[in-house]
Amino acid sequence: MLNWEEDGTCVFLDALGCSVHRDRPLVCRLYPLGRHIYGSGQESFSEVEPDPGCKGKYGEDGTIADYLASQGAQPFMEAADRYLDLFLKLYLVLKEDAEEPAQHDAIVDVFQRFSRGFREGDRILTDMDTVVAAYCEAAALPLPDNMEEKMSLHILAVEAWAKTTKRS
Repeated sequence: MLNWEEDGTCVFLDALGCSVHRDRPLVCRLYPLGRHIYGSGQESFSEVEPDPGCKGKYGEDGTIADYLASQGAQPFMEAADRYLDLFLKLYLVLKEDAEEPAQHDAIVDVFQRFSRGFREGDRILTDMDTVVAAYCEAAALPLPDNMEEKMSLHILAVEAWAKTTKRS
């Protein structure tokens, strides 16, 4: 989710354009496409109407695959898929603990809190750097050298949190 200024512009937009273009998130790499993943694992894309103030260049020639490649989207989509898998695992762990239908509302609450930066003590579980540092310290592991290793440890740490956290 991106943050917006009061006037509706992206917080990363400055006088020269996108200030984070080189390191832009997946949502920006996909724009004006929306990516949809179904329970079956099937993937589809939709096109949204570009914002009238957007200075991007859009065309109708080429394929979605070509567009995604030109945006360097693949590693970002793979990371998003890994976190989607984690999200589903968290759901199943919490669902196991929900014996009554009324408890399913508690599951939704946990996911909403998690997506906003759910806290465990002084750690925000969606803050990869903080969670990985704490996990490495607790497990006497060195901090990872690359993003792939860091992401793997982050996912492991959140999965471990979910298995030890019981809801009632």
